[in-house]
Amino acid sequence: MGANDTMAVVAPTETGSAPGGAGRPYFTLRYKHGVDAQGRVQFPSRWKARGMGTTLVGMLREMNVAVPSRANPTVVDRRALRYVEVMTSELFEVHYAGVMEACSNEAARQAARRRFSWRMVELDFDGAGRFALPEELRGPAELKGTAWLVGCVHTFQVWSPEQLECADADDAALLAKENVNW
Repeated sequence: MGANDTMAVVAPTETGSAPGGAGRPYFTLRYKHGVDAQGRVQFPSRWKARGMGTTLVGMLREMNVAVPSRANPTVVDRRALRYVEVMTSELFEVHYAGVMEACSNEAARQAARRRFSWRMVELDFDGAGRFALPEELRGPAELKGTAWLVGCVHTFQVWSPEQLECADADDAALLAKENVNW
C-alpha cells in the first residue's frame, strides 16, 4: 500500500476467474486521497497492478437517497447524490450498448449519445500513477480537496466525503430492509 493510501478494510483485492471472467480487475476496499487543483487523484497502489494495464472510463452517475429533513427529522426528503463511476472499457461497452438498446428510435439514441458523451471520459494516468477528472465530472460530484475511491468489485466509484456519508446511510437502511447485515 502506498504512503498516501488510507484504507477502510472491506475485503482483499485479487484477480481471478469468478465472477465475470479471468483477469478482470477486482476493485475492493476504500481509499481516501487528495484531489489537486488540476483534478488529479492518486490511483491506489493496491489497484495499480490490476487496473493500469486496461483502459478505464469514468462516468458521472447519480443516486437518489432518503435523508432526514433538517427542519423536521421525522420527515424524509429525497436528495440526488453525484459521483464518478469508473469501469474498464469492456464493461463500459456493455453498459453503453444497453443504453442504446433501451432507446426506441434514432432520435432517442442521438439524444442519449449527447447526454452520455459529456458525462464520461477515458482516464489517462501520469507518471506518478494519478488520473485526472475534468471539471465537468468533478464539479457536479463535488470533488474538491478529498475523494474516497470505493471499490465495487469490477468497478470503483469516486465520491466526495459528504456525498459518500449520505450514500452509506442510505445503503445501510436499504440493506436492513432486505435483511442483509454487513
